[in-house]
Amino acid sequence: MKTNKKNLTTLRVFKMRHNKKKLIAKLDRLVSEYVRKRDKRCVTCNKTTDLTCSHLITRGCMSLRFNLMNCNAQCKGCNLLHEYRPERYTQWWINKYGLEEYEALVTKSKQIKRFTEEELEALIQAMKQLIKEVK
Repeated sequence: MKTNKKNLTTLRVFKMRHNKKKLIAKLDRLVSEYVRKRDKRCVTCNKTTDLTCSHLITRGCMSLRFNLMNCNAQCKGCNLLHEYRPERYTQWWINKYGLEEYEALVTKSKQIKRFTEEELEALIQAMKQLIKEVK
């Protein structure tokens, strides 16, 4: 079977994308673990069970996906409610960090970010360290 440059390039790109997806999934798990340990309770209702890592601005926004100010613990119910009625969580966030920080976060959300594998691996190591340090 004959291999050409195009097939090799396609294979390299596929492997690179696959590896980045695995790194992003790993980092998502670590950020979630850290946030739930850091906050210990739902930031909107104070429930201490069924906690999830909630993103004020959707995690589809890569420039904020791993930003710890954008991530807070919420119970499953409040996290689901945030999708349809974001006012409560948004107001809590503004009360905690301030309107200027909120506007800065919204501005940052408009930036396009594409992480390299090296950046993701560095974030993974940093998050592992933060998890060790949280009580």
